[in-house]
Amino acid sequence: MALPASLHTSSLAPLPDFVALSNSARSRRSLPLAVNDLAFATTVDPAMLVVSKSGRIVEANATAERLFGYRSGGLCDLRASLLMPMLTDMALSDDREFSHLKFLSHCGVGFCAQRSNGDDFACGLSFVEVHAAEDSLVRIVVTEGGPA
Repeated sequence: MALPASLHTSSLAPLPDFVALSNSARSRRSLPLAVNDLAFATTVDPAMLVVSKSGRIVEANATAERLFGYRSGGLCDLRASLLMPMLTDMALSDDREFSHLKFLSHCGVGFCAQRSNGDDFACGLSFVEVHAAEDSLVRIVVTEGGPA
């Protein structure tokens, strides 16, 4: 059975190079890009805050300071609720409220944060409890734009 003239391969546009490559050749060809992406991901620090259960920021990395628009050391001793209104003292100190925040974060619910100039921005938050000798602390990883 002969193919109709409209289905002859000579009438089709040539395939792009990447389609003609075998799977192994295609994966080798894209390897440097994947390696570069991995190298980039490991060199960018996420924005992190360490907050006491009373709501005070104890420590902040340089990425968090840039994200929120503060100078070096400017976030320490501020109330976390100034940057993220949902982080009230009760939300951090009450186990039930804090569990609810962690649950929402785990489900990918977006949060709202505020820069030093008053601009709001969407972010994702991730919470990790850190137990120090004298106090319980919370490490908060902030992802601009929404949950990761």
